[in-house]
Amino acid sequence: MEGLTMGTILEIPQKQSNPSDDCINLHGYRAYCNKSKGIGAYFQNMLSYRVNKKLSTNIAIVGEGGIGKSYLGTDICRVHEGLNKKGEDRFTLDQVCYFFGDYMDLTLKLPIGKTIMFDEPS
Repeated sequence: MEGLTMGTILEIPQKQSNPSDDCINLHGYRAYCNKSKGIGAYFQNMLSYRVNKKLSTNIAIVGEGGIGKSYLGTDICRVHEGLNKKGEDRFTLDQVCYFFGDYMDLTLKLPIGKTIMFDEPS
C-alpha cells in the first residue's frame, strides 16, 4: 500500500447487483425483492395495511385435496398473529372453525384484528 497518506480514502469495490433487485423497508427490516420475478412482500404488506386500517380482509385458498391448503392457511394466520412475550404463537386452535355458526360466534367473540381460519366450510 505504497503512496497512502493520512486521510486517503480507499474505495472498496461493491458487490455487483442486479438492476432489477430492490430493497424495501418492511416494518423496520430490510427486505430484498426482485421486481422482474415478482418476488417481494406485497401480500404481507397489503394484509398488514388492511388490518391496520381495520378493513375487512378475507383470503381464500383453493386447490385440489392434499396440497397443503390448511397448512398454508395456518401459517398465514400464525405469521399475522405473531408471537407473545413468551415466544409462543398467538394464533390458537380456538380460532379455527369448521361450521358457519362457529364462524359467526368467533366474529362476535374475538376483538377486531384477530385472525379466524374457516377450514373446510360446509
